[in-house]
Amino acid sequence: MTIRSVLALTDFSAQGEQALDRAALVAVEHCAQLRIMYFVDVPNPNLRDPFERLAQRAQQLARRHGISV
Repeated sequence: MTIRSVLALTDFSAQGEQALDRAALVAVEHCAQLRIMYFVDVPNPNLRDPFERLAQRAQQLARRHGISV
């Protein structure tokens, strides 16, 4: 079985950030594309633009791990 893509969810909590990092490592192991998604049950009023933050995090992961995010 070939893994072509890995999906990781984050809410930008410490655990969510760890999930992104672990998913990136799995994507590297399998030469797969990493897809990341922001999800929360209750929006954080202190987070102005979660989708901009998600885009920045995608760029960081792509540079750090040399994968497509």
